[in-house]
Amino acid sequence: MGHGKDKLSSGAVRACPLQGDRGATHRFPLIWIPLIVILQAEAATASSTDRRHKFVSFNTYFSFRLYKKVVSYQVRKNVFFYPVSISTTPVMLALGAKPETQSFVSRGLGFNLSELEEREIHRGFCQFIHRFNLPREKIMKTGNVLFLEESLKVLPKFLEAVEMPYQVETISTNFLNATAAIQQINDYVKNKTYGEINNAITSLSTYTVMILVNYIYFKGFESHTTPPLHIKFNKPFLLFIIDKSKGTILLMGKIVNPTKK
Repeated sequence: MGHGKDKLSSGAVRACPLQGDRGATHRFPLIWIPLIVILQAEAATASSTDRRHKFVSFNTYFSFRLYKKVVSYQVRKNVFFYPVSISTTPVMLALGAKPETQSFVSRGLGFNLSELEEREIHRGFCQFIHRFNLPREKIMKTGNVLFLEESLKVLPKFLEAVEMPYQVETISTNFLNATAAIQQINDYVKNKTYGEINNAITSLSTYTVMILVNYIYFKGFESHTTPPLHIKFNKPFLLFIIDKSKGTILLMGKIVNPTKK
């Protein structure tokens, strides 16, 4: 469809000089070809919008299922998490598995593969990541990094699938020196979160060959031109931070004791 549309578009331009010809047959392309192009463009736009809505819908459903499960185990504790990072991680890592495993992971996250293809799921997550990592004031930053054992050989196909689309950084690490590896990981996270997270990990298994770190830095402002908005609560409340333009839940949780740090 994409190639056909390009040909029709260029054909319409070439037909313009024929508008003054006498033969009626020469005038029909000038009437119908642009119409076909418009209909194709509208259909493609509608289809793309429908896929985005489905992606957001499935991901939102997963977020609330996860929230319900987490709070059932943490009845008297504060719960606050970033649902997209939790769903992005297994989908991204599944790119290194066989197609059957990839489909299993996607279904486990609540995606209906009869309505949304695997490639569309990956496109949805990648667009989300790129959207919030655009150059701007340090309001929100999210990312993934793979710390890989120096002796570990990773298929180039997997690295190609995750490094650019998911903005994954890969770092060679000597896990045989656990102390140095821990320091390396913690320094990286501290730098990416502007010093807010100092000790991402405190210990490593002797069998560790890979660590995937997903981090998020969020500093909300009422607007780009006003100081931060400070609100105080003295009673339990639910909290949802939503990207209004996409309808995606960024952060969600419950605060049982807002006065306790």
